[in-house]
Amino acid sequence: MKPFRIPVVSSLWLRPFVAVLESMGIDSEPLLDEARVPLAARHTAMPIAEQPIWAFVELSARASGNAGFGFRVAEIMGLESVGAFARRLDDCPTLAHLVAEVAAESTISQYRIERIDGKLFFCRRGSRIKRGAWEVEQYVVTLMVQVVRKIAGPTWLPANVLLQRSKTPGLAESRYLQGAKIRRGQSTTAISIPVRLALSERPMLAAPTDPKTQSRHTTEWLDTLVQVLKPHLPDGYPAIELAAEILDTNARTLQRRLQETGTTYSEIVARARQDQAILLLTQQKLRMINISYDLGYRDPGSFSRAFKTWTGISPREYRRRHQST
Repeated sequence: MKPFRIPVVSSLWLRPFVAVLESMGIDSEPLLDEARVPLAARHTAMPIAEQPIWAFVELSARASGNAGFGFRVAEIMGLESVGAFARRLDDCPTLAHLVAEVAAESTISQYRIERIDGKLFFCRRGSRIKRGAWEVEQYVVTLMVQVVRKIAGPTWLPANVLLQRSKTPGLAESRYLQGAKIRRGQSTTAISIPVRLALSERPMLAAPTDPKTQSRHTTEWLDTLVQVLKPHLPDGYPAIELAAEILDTNARTLQRRLQETGTTYSEIVARARQDQAILLLTQQKLRMINISYDLGYRDPGSFSRAFKTWTGISPREYRRRHQST
């Protein structure tokens, strides 16, 4: 069976786009709702599926009326808007270290230094999600230039740029790609880099992902699906259609994949609820009724019965034992 992979990113990447929308006087909440971004992820950093974030980026660009909205957000907010990651980049002494740090940070894209047509390029290969792909590419390629500038200097611009999109409306909005030779419809997003920047030490290419055992892939995929569903629990039992939508697939395909792993969707939801329940029960100030609602139950009784089925003890007993230890 071919292993499955669910692209997941930190909800922190929403913040630059929300901030720019607000500076334009545009309410982001309706767009977040339409993109299916869970409520909890809007104010707290957590891993969520890639699809809702990129859908939100696309909707934001449309609402702004700016075809170069991704360029604008990256230029205004910069790398600093992603917090600790940007600070780690400041500690990288060479371009090779910078690229390695970016590659290590990303859970959905592959970053590396490659030689293409005799030139050295800083490359990014992302997921296959199509919604918001151009706006995301705008944002990412701008951040890539900003990464290289940490070594090359604050005025450096790439001479050659490869873009994956064939149609690139709003390209003229980018201050970072002015004067560059652009090649569209490529298999990777890439910016050329001076050889001198890479001469201090051999470029640390991002290692290709080695195939793991099938059981390892299956476990990782199921664990990720559980994590993706957790932010949606306060809204009630997450329908499989919702799960399929945020994973950029359809319900039938998702059901088939779960069947191939010997798991049902209801078991996945139960896992998500159980994991979240155990976490919430350790927070002593939370009342049982609030925990019940946070897990999507209509009343504490339903939650208590479910918890006892999972663990053999009641939620109150679990909390009591946790307190005693």
